[in-house]
Amino acid sequence: MSLTKTLACTAFALVRDDTPNTNYNGAAYYRAALYLNKDPGLRRAVFFKMEAWPAELSRNWINNATFNFTFNRYLQNGELYDLYKLRSTFDPTTITYNNMPTRGGSVDLDNRWLPSGTGQIAIEDPIDQDLSSIYAARDAIDALKTPGFMWDCLWGDLFHTGEYIDFYQPTLAISYESYIVSSKISIANAPTSGYINPREAASFVWKYALQSPDFCFATDADIVQASATLYWREGSSGNYTAIPISGSGQSITIPANTFPTGSSIQYYIEGTDTAGSTSQTPVYTLSTAAGLITATPVSPIGAVEDGSAAITLRWWASSNDGFPQNGANLQTSRDGSTWTDLASVTGTTVSYEIAADAFTAGAVYWRVRGYNIDGVAGSWSAAAQFVVVAAPPQPSVTVEAVPFATVNWQVEGQQAYRITVDGTVYGPYFGTVKTWTVPDYLLDGEHTITVEVQGVYGLWSQPGSASFTVQNQPGDAVTLSGEFERDGVLSWVTTSQTADFLIYRDGVQIGHASAPIFVDRFALGEHSYQVINRLPGGNYTASNIVTGTMLSCTAAIAPLTGGAWIELTLSENSNREESFTWTQAVSMRHFAGAEYPMAEQSPFADLSGSYDVSFADLPSAKAFEQLRGQAVVLKSRGGNVMIGILSTLSKRMTEFYIAFVFSLQRMHWRDFIDADSQL
Repeated sequence: MSLTKTLACTAFALVRDDTPNTNYNGAAYYRAALYLNKDPGLRRAVFFKMEAWPAELSRNWINNATFNFTFNRYLQNGELYDLYKLRSTFDPTTITYNNMPTRGGSVDLDNRWLPSGTGQIAIEDPIDQDLSSIYAARDAIDALKTPGFMWDCLWGDLFHTGEYIDFYQPTLAISYESYIVSSKISIANAPTSGYINPREAASFVWKYALQSPDFCFATDADIVQASATLYWREGSSGNYTAIPISGSGQSITIPANTFPTGSSIQYYIEGTDTAGSTSQTPVYTLSTAAGLITATPVSPIGAVEDGSAAITLRWWASSNDGFPQNGANLQTSRDGSTWTDLASVTGTTVSYEIAADAFTAGAVYWRVRGYNIDGVAGSWSAAAQFVVVAAPPQPSVTVEAVPFATVNWQVEGQQAYRITVDGTVYGPYFGTVKTWTVPDYLLDGEHTITVEVQGVYGLWSQPGSASFTVQNQPGDAVTLSGEFERDGVLSWVTTSQTADFLIYRDGVQIGHASAPIFVDRFALGEHSYQVINRLPGGNYTASNIVTGTMLSCTAAIAPLTGGAWIELTLSENSNREESFTWTQAVSMRHFAGAEYPMAEQSPFADLSGSYDVSFADLPSAKAFEQLRGQAVVLKSRGGNVMIGILSTLSKRMTEFYIAFVFSLQRMHWRDFIDADSQL
């Protein structure tokens, strides 16, 4: 619907070029006494100041404008009236010809003649006129958009031949449509997608702009926000929470911890402008769930680590939203598939120190995962591997406290072990067996056993130990007797139903028998013997002690594995000799500050013996010759016993005998090796 708004003239002024510094204004009515001096070059100008531009005109669509005024006389034929727009406002009380404002383009009257009658003249339908005119459609509207400068003044310049002219009641009639120009709210500076940290304050800034300002006199300053509301909710369903903003403020800061963590929100802003229209932004979705942490092992990877020292694990932690790690878990594995929790760290720390001796020797796999600021764990990293070089841990030792004590232990990484019983070392033994029985009985009283184990890299653990008390409980008596010549033949009698006998020479175990008889072939001279009947449960019964002397009237040799003695009675030499050579490697090294060299003595020694023998019969010679290269035992008349390899042999034959010269290379030998003792 078209409406009309009429603006009245509020001030009037006249300027003359013949009195350029004189101000003419203040007439009780709008009258311009333009006295004729019949000089067409003399210039007069009339200025009209109109009412302020109404607000409703700034908010509606302008159709056209008409400027109306009445003359008190007719203009003669050929007289032309020009009307101009102004480029700026003026003060009617001070305006003169010399300070009058610059005029703009003229309002074209198309050389209209004044009509007869009342003398009223109107400028009609300016939209159809010259587009450079202030009344011309968009150009006119664009020129008058500044608030408070909306046609506040018009002025006219008359060239005339009349005596004077009076202007009565000038008015400006505005035709407009009853259409309220609306505004639109939009986000100026606020997150519209992605992640928002709910633990921090969040700022939202928006702005108002006219939706169709090109068809009215309104500007963004004419129609402003009257109020606004920010609406938000968690997720994508449910009720919104409203946060009102009064007045024209176009920003709000939401306090930290208002929005939920680990979720998402939807929000929009709705505003109402001073023209009464309402608009809202689109609904935006923001994530409040922090990005997951990606953890990547850094070190050690593929390295060899000293297990006796602390080992530090390090990793990188990152997220797609840039927030740091807020904690981490670590796990280890020995096979890369079965995982064990190692530790948890808090905060942004991306390293963890493992105490010394935490790992046994071998390969260790490790992995890590990080937590984001919401406390949500990311995925486990790929497994990293390093190799630990370390001694096995100290074994845990237990003992069955009987004379033939059995020791048990628990430890990881064992490849070998050695046992110390009251200061006597047994071993090392190789393997992963973790039980061992003392080969000799222990006397009643306090004893200590220690166990050390060796790992895959040759390092020995700290000894694990156990102390215990032995109290033997003997069984049926054992009566021992012996016959002693070149060998010692022992026999015994007992009523015990057990048949597990240990034979001792001079307190050292030399044999194990299940029958009540034993032959000692490896000793000469006087020795004492005792038999121990080992009872079930680890106790024992000791026999009486028997002492005897074994002599060899002539040298004799026999296979170490058993068999008859071969008498070495004859010799080519009337003064028969036995010679022995013993050697041990010694390295002499000079050091600063020492006049003489230091001796580095090898723990290894060599012993060889040289002998001769003659045989008068061929069978005996052949039996002896068959021993070459074998392990033998030789007993001499001088009381020497040599156990070794018949390593060299020279033979010489005469008409009456066969002569040999031979050597024995001493070998390591223990009288008793028993599977039960694991020696």
